[in-house]
Amino acid sequence: MSMTIPQLQLISEELSPKLSLGVVRKVISIDPKTFCFELRIPGENLFPLFSLSTSFARFLNEAQRPKKEKVPSSFSLLLKKELLNSRSESFKSSKKDRWLEWTFNTLDGPRYLVAELSDRHGNIFLLDKKRNILGSLLPNKSTRRELVVSKRYQPPAPLPEEIFNRLNQDNFKLEQLPPDGSRNEKLCQHFNNLIEENRLQTLRQKLGKRIRAEIKQLKRREKAITKDLNKAIEAQQYRKWGELLQSVYGQIKKGEPEVQVVDYYHPQQERITIQLDQRLDLSENVQRYFKLYRKFSGAIDQIENRLQDCQNALETLQIVETESLSESELLSITEDLEIKNFLKPIRPTQSSKTKQRSSPALPYREFLSLSGKKILVGKGGKHNDALSLRVAKGNDLWLHALDWPGAHVLVRLEKKEAIDEESLLDAATLAAFYSKGTKSQKECIGTTLDIGYTRAKNIRKPKGFPPGRVSYVEAKTLSIRIEEDRLARLLDRKGAPS
Repeated sequence: MSMTIPQLQLISEELSPKLSLGVVRKVISIDPKTFCFELRIPGENLFPLFSLSTSFARFLNEAQRPKKEKVPSSFSLLLKKELLNSRSESFKSSKKDRWLEWTFNTLDGPRYLVAELSDRHGNIFLLDKKRNILGSLLPNKSTRRELVVSKRYQPPAPLPEEIFNRLNQDNFKLEQLPPDGSRNEKLCQHFNNLIEENRLQTLRQKLGKRIRAEIKQLKRREKAITKDLNKAIEAQQYRKWGELLQSVYGQIKKGEPEVQVVDYYHPQQERITIQLDQRLDLSENVQRYFKLYRKFSGAIDQIENRLQDCQNALETLQIVETESLSESELLSITEDLEIKNFLKPIRPTQSSKTKQRSSPALPYREFLSLSGKKILVGKGGKHNDALSLRVAKGNDLWLHALDWPGAHVLVRLEKKEAIDEESLLDAATLAAFYSKGTKSQKECIGTTLDIGYTRAKNIRKPKGFPPGRVSYVEAKTLSIRIEEDRLARLLDRKGAPS
């Protein structure tokens, strides 16, 4: 379970004296919902961690620097840009909700980090000196508050009494511990144990899923092998039927479903019924039974060995499925099952370089706006068509330079999401830069162009239009002047080509 209101308040009170003295040296992105600061204070480094992970939403000071993820989140990049080398100042938390605010002193004025550490609708925001939102860790999920970039931050409404009473508990009795790091240490140990248990449970579930799929396949295989074994045992019967059918040559017409013949191998020479393949004549039915005899008569030992191997694998997997194993046992037994071919090994995924070589080139360049929005820029006529007509989703924002040939530009937006001002200006700048209305990067600075923009759902491709030419409705016009700093940031931003 995530932190409760009194736990967050007591941890904040314990850490606040130290956190108010620190300088931000690093911002570490741990996963898409978790990040950490490396804060330098006199004599030591602190690692205050914020997480919105489901069931593990928390704010704690880690004992050592956590491992960072390979690709940092856009919010961590924003924190790095705004807060690196800033000095932390006041730190406060709410007594009525899982909410805290941390103030940083930067060269551009104060910055406020506001964390709403609830499970379902939690989020973390960075605010400017006017308390306008610069960015957030997660997309806005609130239907009551407009929490988007460039808008003023709105605090959450007070909790209903029932929810407040449920969250206003401290099962660990942290208040009884001295505020010397003991509270933080106890909660860190608790959450580390929960996360480790959750990780182990995930391992068990993955192995269990693989085992159940293999058991299902083995049962089908056992059934098929048993059927082959029965056929092999009946192989002598196929030879007998082939020989008896030879005694009725000239008496049976093609298309008969069965025939009655005298069983010369029986002491009383009784008449027996032999099934025929109606698609074959009598001679072909004779050859069919002799072929089945040859196929199965010498395979009984081999089939029995296959059946035994299948049953052994099935029995082993059914035993493992019911056992509760530790992590080392899980890894060991998984490797053992793969070596013995009781379990199919997981195919390694392709490296990113291999994927790049094997995958077709994308029809667009990718950039990131200041607020972290993806901006896609078409590479030419046919690529523009692919971007606007196949890649685009209805709610994406589409832009193009008016009266000039140029790239189609898309800004990725969620359903009913409005674009923020900085992302619009960034996208318009790229639409102007990648048009015939500008020259080189150096010579285009200061150029002003009109940019048309509308939702991607308003784009049409009339029959007969050449590649890259489209029609659109409900468009607006923006006059954009290409600024050197904005263009340089966009071209250097991660996700953009050099």
